[in-house]
Amino acid sequence: MTRMRGGLVAGTALVFGLLACRERPRVAVPGPTTARPDPARVVLSGPATAPRPSPRAAGDALPEVRFAKPGTRVAGGPCTRILVAAARGKVTVETESITGPPTKTTELAKNDVLVATHATAVVVRGDTEAVVATTPTAGCAIYDHPPTGQVVVKGTAAPELRWAKGAMRAHLDVTPAASPDLYLGRLEGTAPVAEHAHVASAEILVALEGAGTFTIDGAPTRLVAPRIVVVPPGAKHAWTPEAGVKLVALQLYEPPGPEQRFVALDAAERDAGAAP
Repeated sequence: MTRMRGGLVAGTALVFGLLACRERPRVAVPGPTTARPDPARVVLSGPATAPRPSPRAAGDALPEVRFAKPGTRVAGGPCTRILVAAARGKVTVETESITGPPTKTTELAKNDVLVATHATAVVVRGDTEAVVATTPTAGCAIYDHPPTGQVVVKGTAAPELRWAKGAMRAHLDVTPAASPDLYLGRLEGTAPVAEHAHVASAEILVALEGAGTFTIDGAPTRLVAPRIVVVPPGAKHAWTPEAGVKLVALQLYEPPGPEQRFVALDAAERDAGAAP
């Protein structure tokens, strides 16, 4: 009888123990620390006025762009491209590889850009804040085990393009040759930009210096750097700088393409200067 009571008590305890385990809430296990955009530095637009005509194969999410302080680790992974721009000064970047040597350290001078593909993560080192963009790579399959690769685009490589009588300047730094899915370049100047739209490309403007009014789909917002402005495909947008204030910014297009208008503007400016 004593054994039966003991067995009954043990069985009852086991049943309640299993029920307790079922009802116990799950505890999320934190993953690696990853930088997130600072809400105070991001100006998001309203809905686009036109749908994106051809979503890329890797997904339709816009690239994640952020300011990364020294010590920041930005997660990547297979089928991911990470761009690290030394926009303010020298930056040291550690690339954590999925394949090959575990970590590679790269020194970037001001205006250099590191393009890392299929890296586990990048870590920003040094004393200067960097701008980091993360985006999926189109046409990539994780089961293919793509190897980690990287290339450094020198800030001195791209020629300066000018228009608006020299008031606006651009450098087309990261072209499709280095980053087929995401363009990154430099833009600066004191002239306004008339309302326009990019039907098939999203634009992300990272204002490093400057102040003025950025209007998206008819809604004006005062912009004071540092700020990140996200313009979805098809959204009409315009820029009006404050008098005497120069805009210094990084400009990203996903997919690339709209930056080619700067080449045409520069050519027209040169032709006008050469005309009698």
